[in-house]
Amino acid sequence: MLSKLDTAQKPFYLLLSIQRWLSLVLNLIVAALTVLIVGAALALRKHVDPGLLGVALVMMIDLGQVLSELIQNWTLLETSLGAIARIKDFAESTPSEEKDLGVQVQEPTPEWPRHGEIVFADTSIACLSQEPFLFPGTIRQNADPLKMLASQDIISALQCVGVWNALLAHHDGDGEPVLDAKLNEKALSQGQKQLFCLARALLKKSKILLLDEPTSSLDTDTDARVQKVVRESFSDCTVIMVAHRIHTLLDFDRVVVLDSGRIIESGHPRELLGRPDGAFAKLLKLES
Repeated sequence: MLSKLDTAQKPFYLLLSIQRWLSLVLNLIVAALTVLIVGAALALRKHVDPGLLGVALVMMIDLGQVLSELIQNWTLLETSLGAIARIKDFAESTPSEEKDLGVQVQEPTPEWPRHGEIVFADTSIACLSQEPFLFPGTIRQNADPLKMLASQDIISALQCVGVWNALLAHHDGDGEPVLDAKLNEKALSQGQKQLFCLARALLKKSKILLLDEPTSSLDTDTDARVQKVVRESFSDCTVIMVAHRIHTLLDFDRVVVLDSGRIIESGHPRELLGRPDGAFAKLLKLES
């Protein structure tokens, strides 16, 4: 193991050695130039302005560092351009695994998809994505951006998802005044931020809820809380959810399984689980 580490560090060691040698050579060059200037000044002391000589000697102090930085930046530029050239060569000349394995890729036609549509008419939509979105402002502004709700409604929603106590503890307050305090994202964990966004969706009172893998980066307990709130507080809503955690879909009315953008299975979860060789049943088995 140590021998491999030693081998891996050799290029770095050589780089440091070259840089030190470069620094030494440049300093020697600057020293030689300084000696020449001083010698020329002594030989021509009757014709040299002392002020200009002083300026020249002061400039020589930084000349070595300036030359070193110039050469290092030029070397870095060459290295970066070389990396781009290697990436370009790799992309153009490396054989494709798909061709080697005989994999046939079916590209969709320009008209794809020919059928299918989702139309939302005269209704509001609430969305919850993978990454929680909180913007600078107070707790009230984040929970109710349109400023249309009463304080108690906001508090009830935050209590429903389980983040109200965390906000009270951080702001060391009680009741409505906490809502007008600045929301500090660092006071909330990743899961609590997602629960806060879920409370915002709950306050919107939409009839359609879109979920894009809202629990993909959450721990098991927070995942269970999100699922509980969705099932209890959005029971009268149409919920459309994209998910890779198959167990979260078992009580949905309909499941659509996609593979490479194509529908390979569709139906009620119990119906799909009744097919042992089906994609949905296999995914659930892999997850368990």
